[in-house]
Amino acid sequence: MQRVASIHFSSHLPLTQREALERLFFFNARQGDYLDAIKETVVQFGSPSIQEGLHGLCVHLSLMPQAQCLFAVTHPEKQLVGVALFTRNDDHELEILHLATAPEWQDPANPLPGVGALILEIHKIAKRIQHIRGVRLPYGRGRLPVFHS
Repeated sequence: MQRVASIHFSSHLPLTQREALERLFFFNARQGDYLDAIKETVVQFGSPSIQEGLHGLCVHLSLMPQAQCLFAVTHPEKQLVGVALFTRNDDHELEILHLATAPEWQDPANPLPGVGALILEIHKIAKRIQHIRGVRLPYGRGRLPVFHS
């Protein structure tokens, strides 16, 4: 597993990262572990596609255009660590719809800094939004409560 000084988060990626994003999101080695849940998510929220926008690349869902994209990138190397797509649901939660991390950042014994870093960042976002009570994890993996100060 990789170790770096820091991970930065962004809603967009530079256009030069398209190939890395395609590999990570559409050809992820762990995709088979969650295939049934991924298929259900695609039926419910739509097919994901990489879009080029004014600020760079992001991933959109065909039936959920308001879904937000969050990328984890190493600093200063700018290596793509992971991506999460999430939205606000009717249960006053931020729901993570898709989550993918680069194979070299996957360590089931220690999910930080890959998967865990993305989930923790979304949890921080949730704490800043009034009336959000939790973060729903992807693929039926549970829920993290949010307590506001």
